Amino acid sequence: MGIYQSSKTKAVKALVSGGLSTMRVVPDTLLMRTADWCLRDINYPEGRDFLKTILLLAKRQLDTKAPAVQQSILNFIANVTVKGEVKRKRFKEEVGFDPPVLLVISPTMRCNLQCYGCYAGRYSRTDDLGLGTFERLLYEAEAMGIYFITVSGGEPFMLGDDFLTILGRHRSILFQIYTNGMLIDRGAAARLAQIGNAYPCISVVGWYFHYVPVGKKPGIELMPTAEQRLFRREELVKRRARHDILLADFWNDGPMVGGCLAGGRTYLHINSNGEVEPCVFAHFAVDNIREKPLRDILQSPFFTEIRRRQPYDDNLLRPCMIIDVPEVLREVVTVCGAHPTHYGADAVINELAQDMDRYSETYHRMADTKWCEYQSKNGK
Repeated sequence: MGIYQSSKTKAVKALVSGGLSTMRVVPDTLLMRTADWCLRDINYPEGRDFLKTILLLAKRQLDTKAPAVQQSILNFIANVTVKGEVKRKRFKEEVGFDPPVLLVISPTMRCNLQCYGCYAGRYSRTDDLGLGTFERLLYEAEAMGIYFITVSGGEPFMLGDDFLTILGRHRSILFQIYTNGMLIDRGAAARLAQIGNAYPCISVVGWYFHYVPVGKKPGIELMPTAEQRLFRREELVKRRARHDILLADFWNDGPMVGGCLAGGRTYLHINSNGEVEPCVFAHFAVDNIREKPLRDILQSPFFTEIRRRQPYDDNLLRPCMIIDVPEVLREVVTVCGAHPTHYGADAVINELAQDMDRYSETYHRMADTKWCEYQSKNGK
């Protein structure tokens, strides 16, 4: 990074640092008006509201965080707004599309639990990605201007202290770690406070992933019905409006983000075998990160075809190519020659295909009615 860019980064850090100090005392109403102006270019009202809630909660919780955590917030904002902006612009100029905003990496599928219905339950538990390959991915991400990494699995904390050491070497990145929390003892908690840039998300409440028939013993009978799914969306929308709480639903919040995020549009998944999947629930791949750099994989026909079809339907309440428009997943897998990434992963496009079509058709009829109501309410 040149002298000008380095100076700009330092200036932004100083401004952000001052902003964080000011944010502690500024009235909520003024903070929200400022946020409205800063987020004015985001096209999705629900997305703007969600980001405003994050800002409000950050203000209220800031003083309770360890100094290293507060510093990580400063680093993240400065890197995203300055270094990241430059890198992302250069990437788009060179390849013709924006890089993802985040990566989901599962460095291990080993786990201390054996939960029924786990989407990761059929991956091999004998091979880890390797911490060297994991760290190489972090360097590749930073080079593209990606500063947010979700670490999933398996149970990431089974990787031990060396894993946390690597996170601490990449202070420009914020790490969100999906975990059952059972391996976070006092020592691990102290290390997380010391590192500052790694945030455990314990699998209990708040971020909704509904059951999809992939992974361990897939079966459509465990999926929420169309009625239950639409009820859940209505309840979450109401509760987000009533309470300052981060509630997100990764199938019902299509209107928040403009549909599907997969295939590198916003994110992708790299499993413990190095195979690069469109998302954590679409267990198909063409390329392996051990054989190609991520930049090249993003330009592959498989990922390009998925992005070309997004959104898969004008109704953003039907964002998913697995359960809402299952013909899309079947077509891109067939056309691009993608292979299942573990035994039984292809059940969703083969023996369960008719069940998925029936589910999609039932939900389609109900979701179209709700989408018309949504557009009418929002003046569309």
